[in-house]
Amino acid sequence: MRLQTAMPTMVLGNIAPAVKSRILALVKGYHNIFLFLLLFCSSLTGIGQQYFFQSYGQKEGIPVSTVNDIAEDELGFMWVATEGGGLARFDGQNSVVYTTENGLPSNYVTSLIFRHDKGLLVGTDKGFRFFNGQTFEDPFNVPSDRVFDMCTHGDSILLVLRRSLVIVLPNGELETLELPDNQEIMSVACAKDLFVGASDGLWKYEEGDWVKWWEGRNVRSIFIPENENYSGTIQVGAADDVYLILRKGVGVKNLSSGTLDTEAHPDVRDIVHDNYGRWWYGSYQRGLRRYDASQQDGYRGVTITEEQGLSTPKVRCLFVSSDGRIWIGGLSGLSRLVEPDLFRYTSEDGLGDERVHALCVTRNGDWWMGGLSGLSRKSIKGDFTTYDESDGVPSGLIFDITETQDGDLW
Repeated sequence: MRLQTAMPTMVLGNIAPAVKSRILALVKGYHNIFLFLLLFCSSLTGIGQQYFFQSYGQKEGIPVSTVNDIAEDELGFMWVATEGGGLARFDGQNSVVYTTENGLPSNYVTSLIFRHDKGLLVGTDKGFRFFNGQTFEDPFNVPSDRVFDMCTHGDSILLVLRRSLVIVLPNGELETLELPDNQEIMSVACAKDLFVGASDGLWKYEEGDWVKWWEGRNVRSIFIPENENYSGTIQVGAADDVYLILRKGVGVKNLSSGTLDTEAHPDVRDIVHDNYGRWWYGSYQRGLRRYDASQQDGYRGVTITEEQGLSTPKVRCLFVSSDGRIWIGGLSGLSRLVEPDLFRYTSEDGLGDERVHALCVTRNGDWWMGGLSGLSRKSIKGDFTTYDESDGVPSGLIFDITETQDGDLW
């Protein structure tokens, strides 16, 4: 049977080990052990919590210790932009390294984006390249300047070149924008609107002109959530702290200002939102910060430094992989946050058959489980749907589940 799902899959067993880490533990019995683990994991929310990070370096083939950006392709490989060592494709155990000998304009790789329709977009300190899986190409003759940041908007590609924003239009033509007074551009974010972070704050591009959206200093990161609940709200990492930009000219300092932990988090280089609704802020000065609105007052904002186990204290980039893991890159290499991940689901939760023989995790976070009597799907929201003969699923034991690159489930 063929079932159409929302997004392409990540199939356990057939993809890179880097994306195999989300494993479902379906346990029969051992209720006391599970209860202990549940209580133990739930208790690890305090400020004194010790976090665990798995570090990757030259032993795994990462050529140098400074990591500027991270991306993930459709096969689950992690791509690592290094400062001086080129570009590394990491499978969780080993790396394949691409350098100027393979066609990169420079071994100083600054930024990465993966798009299913375009491939891997690579920014370096000597220009921009496409990587089609075999060669690095520049069909648009982009200036050979340092690319500080990138984003895509529809079929257009936007490149930050210090004091200008170069837009590669769908027809291949280039358009260049500059801020008033030749301000230095540090970051860019593309959603419904175009915003750039600059040395003097946040700017918005409206109807062919730049509008000063918020007065600040050295905005190196911008996050515009896609969730409708955050419509119109932007977060920026500035020189002194993280700000929530509510509307033009109005910014609220420090997301954790209403908790007991009110320390500033300056020089935030990246902001991500994980699958559990938590915000993560990577600072070059103060390490990693987590903000979790579901926690009680005093525990929502937590700063994670070397004292709490952070192995990459000078953070330059963050990335949430398709399996929900937090990856950190910075001055001390590449690391991944290791969190307790034991789950038990039964028929009481909506699982159609507890005798599970097959499991598939899709890129959008859905879990598909097959057993002796039907197929169950747990969505990323946590709700279960069961499919049986009435839905066209053949009767009998399901031995395996897989999904094609087109998003079809078999």
